[in-house]
Amino acid sequence: MNFEIESQLRYLINLDPTKLVFLCGAGISLDKPTLLPTVNVLICDLLKQCGVSDKVILKLKQKFGKTTYRFESLIDEIQKKV
Repeated sequence: MNFEIESQLRYLINLDPTKLVFLCGAGISLDKPTLLPTVNVLICDLLKQCGVSDKVILKLKQKFGKTTYRFESLIDEIQKKV
């Protein structure tokens, strides 16, 4: 990850989370049809930026296995809980 993105993420981590809205588009897209990042990549990148150890992130990646979870499944689960 480049320095500019890393410093922006560090800044966001310190903000009030109730005041944040993430708008994500094709610039961070992976595959069709939705062109949104997979949950696997998104969660691992966010954990890394939050200072979670590489060992823990590796365990999570192993738990994901070969399955590529879609971003929509994460959003769907959040909607069910909130």
